[in-house]
Amino acid sequence: MSTTFGVIVKEKEIKIARRWSDGYGATMRFTNDLAETLPDETPVIPLDNSAQGIYTIGDIKDHIKDRDQRDRALNVVEKSIKRRYNAQIIEELEKAYNSSDEALKVCDYLEDRIKELKQELNG
Repeated sequence: MSTTFGVIVKEKEIKIARRWSDGYGATMRFTNDLAETLPDETPVIPLDNSAQGIYTIGDIKDHIKDRDQRDRALNVVEKSIKRRYNAQIIEELEKAYNSSDEALKVCDYLEDRIKELKQELNG
């Protein structure tokens, strides 16, 4: 579910922010660069859905700040999981090849191949 938020200026609705679900929760961003310069107590209105706890510019700023902090924490966890996963792969390859040199060669090959595939996909 997504929601567009706005402010009323001279009886006109001006869109200022958008919130949407990204599969991990709600993400919110300002869509109008000037909106984040408004005072925190400036009231906002939902234009196409319910407010869901967002009533002021300050609420939007807090939501964005909280989400950014959570995203940074998730990135740390994701990197940690990848490091552990990569270590497990190397350990399994060492067992299979009975040699860490051979296992590292396979890893290097796989990394190179992944880079090639990414380049092909990006054109």
